[in-house]
Amino acid sequence: MKTRVLLFVFVLWISLCFTSVSAGASCPIKVSDKLIERINHKNKCYAKTPLKIRLTLISMPSQHSEQVQKVENNQVLILLMDNNLRIKVGSKMRKILSASKCNAIILYVSKYLRSNDKIKQNQGLEKAVNAIYTIIDKEYNLPFDSSDLTAKEMDKILHPQRNNLIWTVVVVVIFSFIITYTQRRRFSL
Repeated sequence: MKTRVLLFVFVLWISLCFTSVSAGASCPIKVSDKLIERINHKNKCYAKTPLKIRLTLISMPSQHSEQVQKVENNQVLILLMDNNLRIKVGSKMRKILSASKCNAIILYVSKYLRSNDKIKQNQGLEKAVNAIYTIIDKEYNLPFDSSDLTAKEMDKILHPQRNNLIWTVVVVVIFSFIITYTQRRRFSL
């Protein structure tokens, strides 16, 4: 019984270690001109389609983030706050960009956005925008461009727990083997 409790505590501790996210220092993120050009270019491309999807990027202090309430039907709104990101999706886009997909994107890029390095922050923001565009392009069979993410990158973003689950299982198997081995050895003496 005691070993089962210890095993449970150890598995719980290991799984929490693999899923932790650390907070960083607060500093404003400056959006690169390259990213602004990409957003404008994609919005022009989407305006030519019957979907008329529009991505909007707004940078603001975190205390004013609740003031942005209304999102248009075909709009994806990215609120960029002090080292944090929020994705709001219009009603017609919710089937494509569900809350779980948006949360997975935010979780994936949070390590970049919370860095003190401006280059890493911009990389994280670009990865978030590229992930959103890749999901939209794939759903509507629109042509991919060079900035869209590969299937492997999207799998890493949308299914990050697969790696954590594998490592947790490996650690549990090793730990179980060690416990079993020590118990057999103790009883044989």
